[in-house]
Amino acid sequence: MFRIVTARTPAALFPLLISCAALLLITLPLRAGNYYYLLRNERFCDQEEQLCIRGTLSYEVNPRLLRLSGRVKKSPGRGRLRIRLAGTNKLEHRRTTEMEIQLRGNLSEIVDFKMIPDHPDIANWEVISIEYELGEWSPPRESRE
Repeated sequence: MFRIVTARTPAALFPLLISCAALLLITLPLRAGNYYYLLRNERFCDQEEQLCIRGTLSYEVNPRLLRLSGRVKKSPGRGRLRIRLAGTNKLEHRRTTEMEIQLRGNLSEIVDFKMIPDHPDIANWEVISIEYELGEWSPPRESRE
């Protein structure tokens, strides 16, 4: 026969609660990477204000992931969105990267783009410029083969 053991007083559960809390405090920082928000639930537009998006641009340090998620709020049509970013490492070397996103240009189109930048030593990215070019582009040759 199995016997279910129950604690009769809250004081008997105290060591178990302390153990669980300590385990959570140790494992959570190891599991989660730091997030840096460059734009957080903001409306941002290109330099000519042709294309506007409401969304979040973030950088997660542990997997080195730049992510743009949001919705198109204003668009003249199909085109390519370029977001240029820059950052400096601990030795004060400046590095740049570029997010290039193909958009259909529909209002309320969902934008969900992720990329790993080439520079793993940069964590303090900042937006330099946002540009939008109208037109259609074919996917890169590598993705068509």
